Amino acid sequence: MFFFDPTKIEQIMEEIINNHQMLTDPKEIKIVEHYIYQGKIITILLTLGLVILSFLILILVLTPDILDFFRPLNKSRTHYILMLENYNITEGIQFYYFYTYAFASTFIGVFSIMAVSMMLILCSLYNCAMFKICSYRIEHSIDKKILACSNVRIVIVGRIIKMVKLHQRALKLFKLLITNFTVPFLALLVLGLFSFVSVMYRFLIAVTITHKMYDIIFSLIFIMAHYLYLFGSTFIGQHLVNHADELFAAVNLSLWYETPVTMQKLYLFLIRVTSKSIVPNIGGVYVSVMESFTSITSTAISFLMVIYSVQS
Repeated sequence: MFFFDPTKIEQIMEEIINNHQMLTDPKEIKIVEHYIYQGKIITILLTLGLVILSFLILILVLTPDILDFFRPLNKSRTHYILMLENYNITEGIQFYYFYTYAFASTFIGVFSIMAVSMMLILCSLYNCAMFKICSYRIEHSIDKKILACSNVRIVIVGRIIKMVKLHQRALKLFKLLITNFTVPFLALLVLGLFSFVSVMYRFLIAVTITHKMYDIIFSLIFIMAHYLYLFGSTFIGQHLVNHADELFAAVNLSLWYETPVTMQKLYLFLIRVTSKSIVPNIGGVYVSVMESFTSITSTAISFLMVIYSVQS
């Protein structure tokens, strides 16, 4: 997605830079810094989680060697690794070569996916910051001091113009994030659904038929990863929707009713425009909000029951 069409990424980054140059108020800059800090915390937590998970998998696979060292038997214990099960490479020096290759390639692949995902999450958080600043600007577009000024119309109109321009840029960034990656997002959705069903089926088979502890543990890890993958994508979409809806609430809660009648018409126009919620619609098929997370989870479980009933 990032390698074959880097111009879309450049377009998004240029839009973010241009939006940031429009911010002059220190409080608005603090709002952006707050969301950037959230992105840093998420990045650190995910990186630590990936490192800890990799270490646990490393220990789990090398458990036979650890047990052979502390409690040796007459023969060496058999290794097990999910990805090399079909190759029958479970002992000898070849196992360590294959395991090193499998572990390194998997770690690099997962780390690359996480890096790309974090870049999209940071862009989405910046978009949330833009909507938050729009709400801040409309909340402070009117106060008692401005209403007491002689040039109240000029001041309010100027502030509304600044808010509308930033809101248009925030909507443009939102559309770039959704429309530029419609096809990859749909592919990730379909592949993620089938993969989710597959790992749940493997876990069900491991619990009911094979009773292999390694299969159960690895399947649980994959199920948790899929839940995080699906929940994270829907949570970010819901976060964007909530921030866009906050602007509508900010317009209604402002002192627009105390302005002159000619100014009230402008605020009524803003109320009408902001009343339309943004929809993170991916290809007209999937809406990335929290309701979709529950629906896609129930769909995956339904597919699982159908496959299990056919196999049994």
